[in-house]
Amino acid sequence: MFEKVCEILADKFDADASTMTMDTKVKEDLNADSLDVVELMMDLDASDKQLDCPFLFASARAGYAKYKIEDEGVDMSPLFETILSHIPAPE
Repeated sequence: MFEKVCEILADKFDADASTMTMDTKVKEDLNADSLDVVELMMDLDASDKQLDCPFLFASARAGYAKYKIEDEGVDMSPLFETILSHIPAPE
């Protein structure tokens, strides 16, 4: 699966798939913006239902989540806020 994703990224962003790792950053390494990421999801055959959700940009390794790819990554607050606002509490 990882190789398939690398091939799609390489094709979409005119990059070399053989140089991609699990640490490749979409914005910094591939010069992608928010629209590019949504288009990438479509290229990966995401369904309309899967695309009808909030999108965040996050790195668990670096410890941040953000609403827009251009935002500064500070902490995981955007992820927690999104979970609380979109997932119903248990009954």
